[in-house]
Amino acid sequence: MTTGAVADSKRDKKKAPTPAPTPAPRPEPTATPAPTSEETPWGKGVSAESKATAQRLLGEGNDKFVVNQFREALEKYEAAVAAWDHPAIRFNMVRTLIALDRPLEAARSVDRVLAYGKEPFKDNESMYTEALNYQRLLASQIATLEVGCKQAGVDLKVDGQKFVECPGRSAKQMLPGAHALVAAKPGYKTETKDLVLLPGKVQPLTIELITLDKATLYKSRWATWKPWAVAGTGLVIVGLGGLVNLQASNDMDQVETQLEEQCGGGLGCATDVYERRIRPLEDRAILENRIGIGMMIAGGAVVTAGVVAVIMNRPKPYLKETAAPTGTTAQLVPLATRDGGGFAVTGSF
Repeated sequence: MTTGAVADSKRDKKKAPTPAPTPAPRPEPTATPAPTSEETPWGKGVSAESKATAQRLLGEGNDKFVVNQFREALEKYEAAVAAWDHPAIRFNMVRTLIALDRPLEAARSVDRVLAYGKEPFKDNESMYTEALNYQRLLASQIATLEVGCKQAGVDLKVDGQKFVECPGRSAKQMLPGAHALVAAKPGYKTETKDLVLLPGKVQPLTIELITLDKATLYKSRWATWKPWAVAGTGLVIVGLGGLVNLQASNDMDQVETQLEEQCGGGLGCATDVYERRIRPLEDRAILENRIGIGMMIAGGAVVTAGVVAVIMNRPKPYLKETAAPTGTTAQLVPLATRDGGGFAVTGSF
């Protein structure tokens, strides 16, 4: 019996299912920082009541974090650091902001986590190491824009938000991608720049505006001599028409002289004499008169057109534009967004 029982037991053990592997533990939120009697830079001036409030809110945030209620957890952590800005509490904020895909805010918070170095984490060095890893990871996902200006009174904005007080220089972390810079000052030419910031890179800029006087060019429609040349041509045509008309007048005087001599003032003039000697001269005088008048009319029209062109060709002010780049350049830029990632093509054409 005993042998059979042992055999049955062995068979049962062979048939027993293999237990499922234990899942890898997920990162747990940082525990509540322990109160300390020592005065620390991050605890200086914080009352015991504020510390107790921060510890309570941190615990509530941790409860939300472990069940993936990240927005609710962040609200608790933000309220906790408002009571006591302890690096360990802010460390949990960093984790939560990363989970919410808010890298810019996470990068700013992790810099504050590490503001005091390793000292706040002397009881948990692995947390300090993790914070350093987060800082490096976020730095590779965030762009930095550094803008300086030397002129006082310049209103310098990026994406519609004031960036730096001029004169001065400021560097700010920003999401990679397209941004717009506008710098303006009364009496100066407004400068606009379309920027494409790259992740993990620093984009330095120095803005210097030029006055409207220096930025203004005076341009005419045509070369200055052209309208005057048109008007001059018209005057020449009028003058030639006057000469032709003067010749017509002389020819007509000759007609009258011939009539007086050949026909006695036109009375009793033989037809053949008139047609042979006087009529051709009279026809020529009439034609010259018509040509001369036509030339003076046409020349007057050309003169008028030239005068109008001179008026239209008066120089007008234009603002200088940034010189267009030569050649064609293009660059493929990786972008990270809250909805995922992608690429943008930038360049000049």
